[in-house]
This record gives sequence, structure tokens and C-alpha cells, in this order.
Amino acid sequence: ISGRTVPDETIRKMVSLALLGVLVVVATTMLLLATQPEGLLHPRYRGLFLGYLFESVSALGTVGLSLGVTETLNSVGKILIVVLMLIGRVGLITLAYGFLPKRGKVQLEYAGEQVMI
Repeated sequence: ISGRTVPDETIRKMVSLALLGVLVVVATTMLLLATQPEGLLHPRYRGLFLGYLFESVSALGTVGLSLGVTETLNSVGKILIVVLMLIGRVGLITLAYGFLPKRGKVQLEYAGEQVMI
């Protein structure tokens, strides 16, 4: 782009972040579908999948948009939305680093400097 290259490490991080975001949104949407008591086979509730998907994406992005589905959620669904908002606010990468195993003591090495004699 404009005579510049994007490092492979940056592309890997971007793809990992995008896939992690999609995974979190899909998992939350499926959990919302599973935990809500209304019968999804009833014709009145056929549009709930898109509503739950929209609420999940909106919560992860912390944009504050809603289709009005949140008020119909039971307490489990509302907790899922709150947790998703928290994940979106903290950040997926920060949260992922929190779950990584702890490493041993980091060996510090000071930068070298040439001294004029």
C-alpha cells in the first residue's frame, strides 16, 4: 500500500483477532438462542436469530445499538450481554493474554552502547 508492506506478524494478529471476535459473537448468539424460554419454532419468534446476532455484535462493539430484543431477555441472557459488553470494552487480545499460562522470570538485557574513549 503506497509503496509500503505490512509485516506478516501484523496480518497474523489481525486474522486471529477477527476470528476470535467471530467465535465470541457466534458462541454468545447460540447461548442466547439456547437459554431463552420462548419456543423458537413458533412463527412469532422466527426473527429472533437475527435480533440476537445483532445484539451480540452490538454488545461486543459497545456501540449501544439495539433492536429491542434485550428487554425481552431473561436474566441469563442479560448477563450474557453484559459479559459480552465487558469483553468488548476490555478487548479480546487483553482478555486472551489473561488466559495464557504464566512464563518464568524474564531475563533482562540492557541495551548496548558505544562509548567514545
